[in-house]
Amino acid sequence: MNGALPDARVRGWESALPCVPNIRDANDRHVVAAALVGRADVIVTFNLKDFVTARLPGDLFSQSPDEFLLDLLDLYPMPVRDALEEVASRTDRKGLRWALEDLLVRLEREGCCRFVSAAHQSMGAPSWRKNRELDLLKNLIISLGGSRNGSRREVIGQ
Repeated sequence: MNGALPDARVRGWESALPCVPNIRDANDRHVVAAALVGRADVIVTFNLKDFVTARLPGDLFSQSPDEFLLDLLDLYPMPVRDALEEVASRTDRKGLRWALEDLLVRLEREGCCRFVSAAHQSMGAPSWRKNRELDLLKNLIISLGGSRNGSRREVIGQ
């Protein structure tokens, strides 16, 4: 993460620990301290039970990834779509490239169901799926032994 998001690293959070109230899991206090030092508005986490907004200092609040992404989509629909397309375009670094719909399926599986539904509605599901069948066919051919350059791979052990 440090390589991909160098500005996301917060140093000196230890000095803010005295400002962090007791929260459900004492091992999560460093997250709140880092949020304070980093001047975050929100802690985005699936672990909402350990980051109850009423227990967080100041105006800091917690939000699920689904809710956070919904807010971003509402405020910035085109940049969110661009970001999703950029993420999908980078997926072939360690395997098959995902189509945008593959990324949305993964986000839905990870618990961002309302975001995925809203993304489909606001960005036009039919246009997102326009080339879906072709992508599925291409990925199937690649996984069954074809390669991206058209030559066949040997299937070892079959």
